[in-house]
Amino acid sequence: DKITVPVEVTYPDGSKDNVDVTVTVEQPDVPAKQPDWNDDKGKPGDKVEIPNTGGPVEDGTTVETDGPGKAEIDDNGNLVVDIDKDAKPGDKVVVIVKDKDGNEIDRVTVVVEEPTPDDTGKDSDKYQPEYPDSTGKPGDKTEIPLKPGDLPEDTKCELDTSTVPAGWGVTIGENCKLIVVPGKDAKPGQTADIKVNFIYPDGSTDTATAHFVVAEAEGGKKVIREGGLAQTGSSPL
Repeated sequence: DKITVPVEVTYPDGSKDNVDVTVTVEQPDVPAKQPDWNDDKGKPGDKVEIPNTGGPVEDGTTVETDGPGKAEIDDNGNLVVDIDKDAKPGDKVVVIVKDKDGNEIDRVTVVVEEPTPDDTGKDSDKYQPEYPDSTGKPGDKTEIPLKPGDLPEDTKCELDTSTVPAGWGVTIGENCKLIVVPGKDAKPGQTADIKVNFIYPDGSTDTATAHFVVAEAEGGKKVIREGGLAQTGSSPL
């Protein structure tokens, strides 16, 4: 905008005059809108994502944290706060956001909430791994899947070798699948209760037992009882 301002001019000889001067009025510089994040809350181990409701995040912006957690600003300008798993309810993670010159532009507080009952239970209370009863012939490979197969990631499954009969081959495959090969000398009807120990990420443990029965081999001998007497004969093909 332009305005006209009357100005009194005084000359060197002391005489005076009035003149009109046109002045252009400019808008003052408006500071750039700064980024802004609201306070939030979360449970131990949570990743809390807080959207930016203010201006753009400039290059060189940094974050500092005080409390049980860490924080970063993602590519979309969200403030992402990782709360430590061992944080206690009522703890606070305070995030200080600074510009490239080290000036504080925002301070965000994330309060740690009380975890739900499901969050506090041990993995061994949440999962019940088991193997179905199985059967297989001497020398043949039988694969026994774990039920259910959705155990937590990084769960370890270890074979209790003391429960494996001598001469048998037993290994653990993908997703804790049990692979059983009865010894060639195993007798039909022989049983084995093979145990597998599970170690969950939280340190709790479980044990599942696979009950296995040796079946009659093809072309092998089987016991036939007639008139109370035991006889041997070839199994029918």
